[in-house]
Amino acid sequence: MNLRKWRVLVSLLLMFLAVWLPLFKISLDVPTLLSVLSFLFAILVGFFIATATANYLRLQALIAEEDAGLITIFNLVRNIAPQNIDKIVDAIDNYAIAALSFELTEYVSKTNREFEGLAMAVDDVNFMDEKGPAHRFSTQHEEWALFNETGASFSGSSHRYS
Repeated sequence: MNLRKWRVLVSLLLMFLAVWLPLFKISLDVPTLLSVLSFLFAILVGFFIATATANYLRLQALIAEEDAGLITIFNLVRNIAPQNIDKIVDAIDNYAIAALSFELTEYVSKTNREFEGLAMAVDDVNFMDEKGPAHRFSTQHEEWALFNETGASFSGSSHRYS
């Protein structure tokens, strides 16, 4: 049966019950009925609250993940190549301001230019300082590996392109 036939059948059934039920003078215990209905309503409202809370917690986790990526990039650039810190700070500021300027549902598509600017600023970081490659090479090499790993997880984050 298609949807229209179901609607007609349900409508006829409801009209029949509206005429037929009052003839038998069904006595309902109103307090019991109200208790059952309020219990069912409380369960339904509980599910709505649980869903809203889960969505809020997921949103909070996604924001924290993105902020942590930005903080990590800043800290790694500060430790690896302090001469590039102003460029990275400007790129992070531009991206963060742009991300907060749009609604949550549309900021990903509308901040592509700022995100690409941040990615280019990160790509331009050179971990070789003025003192030469041997100066603090092992520490910088470890930090650079962490930097690349963080950058890959930041730019390939699941919520960025979802």
